Amino acid sequence: MYPPELVAILILLLVPLFAAILLAVMNRNAIRNGVVGAASAVIIAASLYLAYLAWASPAPITIALEHAKLINVGLFIVEFVVALAIIALSLKYRRILPLVLGALQLALLLVLELVYAESVVVSTAFVVNNLSAVMVLIIGIIGTLICVYALGYMKDYHHHHTEIAERKPYFFAILFAFLTAMFGIVLSDSLMWILCFWEVTTLCSFLLIGYSKTPEAVTNSFRAVWMNLIGGIAFTLAIISLLEIKPFGANLLSITDIIGYHEMAALTVPAALIAVAGLTKAAQMPFFTWLTGAMVAPTPVSALLHSSTMVKAGVYLLVIFAPVFSQTAVGIALAAIGVFTFFATSALAISQSNSKKVLAYSTIANLGLITACAGIGTPEAVMAAILLIIFHAVAKALLFMCVGAVEHRIDSRDIEDMDGLLVRLPLLATMMVVGICGMYLAPFGMLISKWAAIVAFLEAPFGWAFVILLAFGSAFTIFFWTKWLGKLFMRMNRPAAPDTLLHISEKIAVTATGIFTVLCCVGFAAITVYFVEPYLAGIYAGFVETGAMISDNRLMIAIMFLILAILILAAHFGSAAGKTLPPYLCGRGVDEAGKFRGSLGVYKEAKSANYYMEEYCGESGLIKPSWIISILLIIVMFALAFLGVMI
Repeated sequence: MYPPELVAILILLLVPLFAAILLAVMNRNAIRNGVVGAASAVIIAASLYLAYLAWASPAPITIALEHAKLINVGLFIVEFVVALAIIALSLKYRRILPLVLGALQLALLLVLELVYAESVVVSTAFVVNNLSAVMVLIIGIIGTLICVYALGYMKDYHHHHTEIAERKPYFFAILFAFLTAMFGIVLSDSLMWILCFWEVTTLCSFLLIGYSKTPEAVTNSFRAVWMNLIGGIAFTLAIISLLEIKPFGANLLSITDIIGYHEMAALTVPAALIAVAGLTKAAQMPFFTWLTGAMVAPTPVSALLHSSTMVKAGVYLLVIFAPVFSQTAVGIALAAIGVFTFFATSALAISQSNSKKVLAYSTIANLGLITACAGIGTPEAVMAAILLIIFHAVAKALLFMCVGAVEHRIDSRDIEDMDGLLVRLPLLATMMVVGICGMYLAPFGMLISKWAAIVAFLEAPFGWAFVILLAFGSAFTIFFWTKWLGKLFMRMNRPAAPDTLLHISEKIAVTATGIFTVLCCVGFAAITVYFVEPYLAGIYAGFVETGAMISDNRLMIAIMFLILAILILAAHFGSAAGKTLPPYLCGRGVDEAGKFRGSLGVYKEAKSANYYMEEYCGESGLIKPSWIISILLIIVMFALAFLGVMI
């Protein structure tokens, strides 16, 4: 009889895999809807159950499998096939850089398997601690809701893009294969196993970004694959270097126990390699362009990559290695890269009117904060990092789904075309308001998490510089989120949106994610006390669970949520009930065509628009200097790593 923990883990690994196989071979819409719905329900239930077991257990749940070595061989075959697939596709499209990197990764995998296989003893196959439980909930709930959302979205997608061949079986199969790989990353205890699933996510993202097969999509998908191959190569080299130090089995739970603090200086080079792996997957400077290029894919892909998969794999790896980064110059350099990425991409977001581009840069910025917290590596910083992961995942998934649905109904993703959406598309606009508020307003979780990050930065070396960059970057985020929020509330004489209702799958996914966003923000104190602090107590000796996030301010937080709810409801129902008046500009009326006669008798159109400050924050002016600075920081990080500098 299998223990319940193992049953839940096997469900999370095998159900999305079997669903992917079924979806790949079945092309009927009714069957697809049934498979996606049933698989999503089972995955969500298993995720909740496993999280409950982790919460109820006084220690991390570890599960050893009898045939771990046989599974090692199977996973190596998977890695081998993934590398060959990337090489074959690179040859097909004549892409030299991905071909070279793919061949190098394949060679390193062979070295790892043939030379170091005897050094690897997998003592435990799976581990479920409070952090992995949080990640399971993010992947299991947010990830599957995005898959449900995709059912309705893809119907509209091919209606709007008739030039793109319809390949829904392929699309949904890759989505669910992606979920399997992500569950493998967060549940595996062996670095060798994580590396296998890591490479699978690289291949899945490559296939999804290139879904449309347009020249732009192909170019962007190959950019994603070669950048992530750099991370995969760094990850493989990190494992090899760790095994050179001591054949500890490559198990996560044993890294800091077996290699004592007196040997931590020897870990600086592996730590720098792990940092590069995390930076590439998390789309940090200078590797961020693969994520902005991923916007060419259908919106469910963007939502999945930005919220519950791919980029979260990168920061998850950095967070679990945070104790290794702590008190090292490598960690401080990593934190510098993260906080600089936050600052630069927040500025870049100001210049964007394309809503998906704004969300992309916002994602990279918030991942930068998480990276910075992981680099500092103190318990307080890791707490802030985990909270940022949670609140960013739910809010960003909600915003991407709303933007995709809005685009299909107003034929635009430009923020300037979204004025008055609270009246034109009330459900979607309301959920967008919830998502935007969740990203930067009190009392939502992201703002509280940023405050926790500031506290952690103040205690770090050069913390004053980090706080300055965080403060200015946060000012930029306030600017671009407020511009967008103002457009949603503003009323103009826009034509009514097309009379097209949301598909039921889209409505379910958007509404459920919106409710989940609010629940996470309301329950941030419980999340901290029952999941985050127990994880920190198990990782950091001497850390005491204090329940600090539960304070006497709960009544104030409840009142602020009530005020926000009243504002949203008043804007919606008040605008819908009131009469529409023509614009009035300082004594000059606007005619029925929306025009007025201005100064010197010039006849102009009455319109309003946001400031985008492209001359200061545009991509043409900021990207190249940001590349140079971030590359220099990576060079400094490796220089300090080879010197074995501790702080």
